[in-house]
Amino acid sequence: KNIASNGIKNVQIIEKDICSSDLPGGFNKVFFSNVFHDLDCQDKLLDRLGRVAGLEITFIEFKPDTPFGPPRDIRFSSEALAGKLGKHGFDLIKEIEFEYHYAQKYRARTKLGGEMSAEIALKAVMISLHVEVPKVHDIRKVVRVYLAG
Repeated sequence: KNIASNGIKNVQIIEKDICSSDLPGGFNKVFFSNVFHDLDCQDKLLDRLGRVAGLEITFIEFKPDTPFGPPRDIRFSSEALAGKLGKHGFDLIKEIEFEYHYAQKYRARTKLGGEMSAEIALKAVMISLHVEVPKVHDIRKVVRVYLAG
């Protein structure tokens, strides 16, 4: 709803279980907002995404020491997330820290050609997993600032 009302025309929301569905063709951006830590297919998914030439992935995650959020044992520090993505062929290209969250943007190292090329999905993963968007006071600011910067 908000995407269309703000005049954004190059974002498509796709509702699928990202762990068990085939990835659609035609995308070059993926956005995870406070959900990646919950996926049981992290490594498998990153292997698949790492084959998309030039793919950019943005993560917003809770910092490990925040007083609220997911259980601490499943949270990623910014260093741990960077290490995990590095092992799957992604380079960290931008990082922003906020009071309770951090945002990281990665680009796939692969030079393989691919059929995937157009933009996809703000919060598609959350929608596909039927996870409610958290009502965190600064998350809209995080998304707006990060996408504008």
